[in-house]
Amino acid sequence: MDEYQLNYYKNIEKYAKSKTILFKNNEESYDDPLDLFLNKNKKIINSYKRKKIDLVKNNNIYTFQNLILHIGIRASSEIFDEKRSTMKSYAYGYRVPTSEHVKKFIKITNGALIFESFYGDINDFSRKNK
Repeated sequence: MDEYQLNYYKNIEKYAKSKTILFKNNEESYDDPLDLFLNKNKKIINSYKRKKIDLVKNNNIYTFQNLILHIGIRASSEIFDEKRSTMKSYAYGYRVPTSEHVKKFIKITNGALIFESFYGDINDFSRKNK
C-alpha cells in the first residue's frame, strides 16, 4: 500500500471517530442503514417492474450504480427526486453525480452510501466506478 493511501484511510478514520463521538449517547442499537432505506421505500420500489439485480458490495461498500440497478431506474428516479434519464446515466456510468447530489443521496439513503460509493476507491483511477 502506498503512503498516500495509508494517510488517506487514517484521515478518514480520524474524521469518522470525531463525528461518531457526537452520537455516542444515541448508540443504543444500530440498524443497517441500507435495510432502513429499502424498507422505507419498499412501496415505491415494489410499484415498478424491474430486473432482479443482486445488491452486492464492492470493496465492502455498496455502489450507487448497483443500488440504482437493484431498486430500478424508475423507482430510483422517484426516491431520489431526479429525472429518469439522469438516473439511467448514473446507473450505467455515463455521468457521475456532483458533490451536492452525492450529499443529498447519502442523506436519502440514511448514510448507507459513502463518497466511495459514487467515486470509487482511492486506488481506482479508471473513469467508471465498477
